[in-house]
Amino acid sequence: MKTMTCKRILPLKLTAAATTVAVCLLLPAVQGTAATVVTDTMTEVSSDRAPMDFSARMGAGYLTGEAHEYVYWQDQGGHTASELIWDIDSVYMFGLGGTVRPVNWLNINMDLWLNVADGDGYMEDYDWMVVGMDWTDRSVHDNTDVTNAFIFDVNVEMTMFSTGTVSFVGIAGYRHDTFEWEARGGSYIYSEYGYRDSTGSFPSGELGITYEQSFDVPYLGLGFQGDFDRLHLAAKVTGSFLVRGDAT
Repeated sequence: MKTMTCKRILPLKLTAAATTVAVCLLLPAVQGTAATVVTDTMTEVSSDRAPMDFSARMGAGYLTGEAHEYVYWQDQGGHTASELIWDIDSVYMFGLGGTVRPVNWLNINMDLWLNVADGDGYMEDYDWMVVGMDWTDRSVHDNTDVTNAFIFDVNVEMTMFSTGTVSFVGIAGYRHDTFEWEARGGSYIYSEYGYRDSTGSFPSGELGITYEQSFDVPYLGLGFQGDFDRLHLAAKVTGSFLVRGDAT
């Protein structure tokens, strides 16, 4: 079992995946996550009678993803000391959003997603206590709950080029993600007196490890939309070099 708190500054962010580098007193760590909401239902209303166009949306969907945390021993040449793997498995999410168009070439978008209830997850904890060997200790926790999932995104989209059927937009925005897990019970394999010589189980329902991971991401991107008779295409790519991550 281990508990660590680190503040991380991230050099690179790609859409819904991130990798962060942490600086702690004794152990450096690398944290990564990938999570996205797959929309199940979405309702949208709009109005163009006000001084500016406005639309609001409400939806529901499922969040699925995975988070990793790595810890390294500095005095052992960067030897991997520990890895935690946390899964998010189909957490039901509720979302609200809106778009304001003050002029015909500018959209201001805001979206918020929250988990409706605790969701299912999974956790594995690996430790490497001997340099050059495979993992020496492992615990597996099937009874893991995702207790909090929060996604907030605000951005502006500016039309850069447009024809009757195709348009390209520039995107600038900010996104905040927070995820929390609780792992209970589970089984273990430890190396106490020899290599992987001790096995057993934790009491069912006993809280073992809690973990919270959050990201703050200012980002830029490009978007594309195309309407071809009955076919509508839309895509966007975003990235950032100024991502901040925290994990506890």
